[in-house]
Amino acid sequence: MAALVALLPETLQTWWRGRPPADFLLLLNAARDLEPNGLYSPGLSLFLYPLTWLDAEAAYRVYVALGGLAVLGVAYLAQREVGSLEGRLAVALGVVTLPQMHWALRFGHLTPFLAAAALAGFLLARRRPYLAGLCFSVLVLKLQYAPVPALYLLWTRNFRCLAAFVAGGVALETAGFVAAGFDEMGPYLRGLFDLGSDHRDNLVPIQQAWQYAWPGFLISAGLDPNPLVAFDLMALSLVAVALVWMRGDKSVGPAAAALGMLLVSPYSNFYDWGLLVVAGVLLLRADVSWKGLRPAVLVALYVGLMATQRATPWPIDVVGLDPEQISGTRGLYWITPLALAVVCLLALTGQRKTSGRAAADLPKRQEPWPA
Repeated sequence: MAALVALLPETLQTWWRGRPPADFLLLLNAARDLEPNGLYSPGLSLFLYPLTWLDAEAAYRVYVALGGLAVLGVAYLAQREVGSLEGRLAVALGVVTLPQMHWALRFGHLTPFLAAAALAGFLLARRRPYLAGLCFSVLVLKLQYAPVPALYLLWTRNFRCLAAFVAGGVALETAGFVAAGFDEMGPYLRGLFDLGSDHRDNLVPIQQAWQYAWPGFLISAGLDPNPLVAFDLMALSLVAVALVWMRGDKSVGPAAAALGMLLVSPYSNFYDWGLLVVAGVLLLRADVSWKGLRPAVLVALYVGLMATQRATPWPIDVVGLDPEQISGTRGLYWITPLALAVVCLLALTGQRKTSGRAAADLPKRQEPWPA
């Protein structure tokens, strides 16, 4: 409640004033010309093109309102598996009071929509694989978050969902390049690989310090964001996620995949980590052996996001300063190693799959997925 009182009024004021920030204007202007915008998929301009029929202020209000509805949808799904009224309220407030999600709304970023699409994909993957795959395909709008869910579907042999995922993603990318022109494909791919290997030469220092990905964590720890070290940490994260898939119950795999989406990405800004709500919702639905500790784990992730936002040097403290002179942070980005620690906990305590007659002797567990 305290976080809601602290964050919501400014978010509502920003929305109601209707003064589009530079980040949203970049997306909107690209949509007007049907052009790619940096590392975003060219299909994003098609998604946003209807907003170009409005003036910038009205487009911003509509966009943020839709993003707010997406956040409320995630909060509704989050609290469905909780028994008590107090628990439901706490879980819903945990979703709608993440500062990273509020900054994503204020700046006009995609995080709320990506979170809703990813959560829908994971929840529907087993029962509605084709629909789930189409939901996952929305992740190609920020392509760095698509590989881990695709690997998860491949690992679980959910080929129908994976086929819909790939088909939807290819269709979205192709439609974007048809609108923008296929001559934009080369610069788009070069930009992806450039940031994927080492982005110290194409981002100003403060942009590097905005990241909660492993390069940004290294900066927050006062270390050089060496691309080899960052790659090793991403590889370690992927191995930990794969161990969960190998050892854990089927209901645990989606939570590990949702955490891996952020941990294995080489480029993930602070507002992108609102996607952590997806992992939180899936942890609530996972059949883990430490159910009594699950509230403490979720609270730790919540506090980690709060503390990490407090350590983020922008936009709180550096307005009006020269971005080139700001290369550090206001503290350690706790959320990144904390998310990896949760993955390791799932890997170490995951329930092994049981087959044969032994499985028939076990009590039936309640289905963790919604009908």
